[in-house]
Amino acid sequence: MSKDAKELLATKVPMETYTDETLNKIVEEENYETFAKLKAEVEPYKNTLVLDGFDEVARLIDVIDGEWDFYYVVENNKRGIIHHSCVGTFIPLKGFIEQEKYDRLVHVWNLNHVEKAI
Repeated sequence: MSKDAKELLATKVPMETYTDETLNKIVEEENYETFAKLKAEVEPYKNTLVLDGFDEVARLIDVIDGEWDFYYVVENNKRGIIHHSCVGTFIPLKGFIEQEKYDRLVHVWNLNHVEKAI
């Protein structure tokens, strides 16, 4: 969030006194910061296997800015490529389970999917 937006919010002026333009600017800045944080969170795990928001093994593809929310894009066995809200989360598996077990998951995944996990 910009210094101006932070200062404006810090004044504790009632929300109804803000112009629509000012409120939109604050929201846009907050959305940009949130999206940048989500992109940074996803980047190390792109194309790796994770537990998705539905507790299924999935390949994490990316995060996108949808019309109403931010979404993790994942591919799982049952539903293919889906988007699920970033209100939920993903749980990385690479580096968090034994490497031998992770490699086995990747091997089985890659036997069954065109887009490969790493």
